[in-house]
Amino acid sequence: MIFPNHSLPCKYLSLLFFCIISDTFAQFPLTGIEKPVTESIAHTICGRTRTIMIDGDFACRRCPKFTSNQNLEESLLLKSMINGHFSSAKKNEMLVDTDGCEPHNNSFGGLVLLRQIGDNWQYKSYQPSFRLNECLKFSAKGLPDVLVCNEVDTTQGEVFGQYSLFQFDQQEAIRTVLQNWFVDKEASFTIVPVSANKKFIDKDKLSDLRLIFSVEPNSITIYKITLDFIYDGKILTIAKYSEADKQQLDKLLYPYITSN
Repeated sequence: MIFPNHSLPCKYLSLLFFCIISDTFAQFPLTGIEKPVTESIAHTICGRTRTIMIDGDFACRRCPKFTSNQNLEESLLLKSMINGHFSSAKKNEMLVDTDGCEPHNNSFGGLVLLRQIGDNWQYKSYQPSFRLNECLKFSAKGLPDVLVCNEVDTTQGEVFGQYSLFQFDQQEAIRTVLQNWFVDKEASFTIVPVSANKKFIDKDKLSDLRLIFSVEPNSITIYKITLDFIYDGKILTIAKYSEADKQQLDKLLYPYITSN
């Protein structure tokens, strides 16, 4: 299950997310570029007569035909959106995060891709399991935009996270995992992100990615690891000088990630 922001207050304890993560996580709330969904975008996805409001979010009254639970009497929440040029560098498009109408193995939601035609928006595609959470957008002249998002899942009191690269073509989205992270409070083992920022790292004038993680392999040790990823206009790859630190993180994570 992916949650829209890990800085949620503890009143959302029923989501089994924020309050089971160590205090370190609470000290470094991360934010992305997502914006609230507008009424016109909601009407495009749901239809004007099937658009409702639920706790401040626009929603479809029932599951649209493009979802796994199509036509069920279940609301589809429209949680956030990001504007850009995702499947084509020449087209103005919108990605909309949806919550509902999907099973757990699809992260309880997905992404709707809309394309602007004149003054209107039109539905283009839907990708279950891809969710917008604390995303950063990377752009290069003449090429489609890509996103890096912090995906989060919880199971049996453990929290699994990963920073993933999202790429889009005309029909589908492609996910590439850049770095995993994990919290097991019972075992006093924590690797959590404390910052995710765009930086000019190399000399190609394209923004790159810097991730900083707080590492607590036991109850008495804590330190930070910084990973840099270089954007070449299409993908992000780990910087050569960060490879050893990434290997260290992956080695620590291996027993936890492979057992689930």
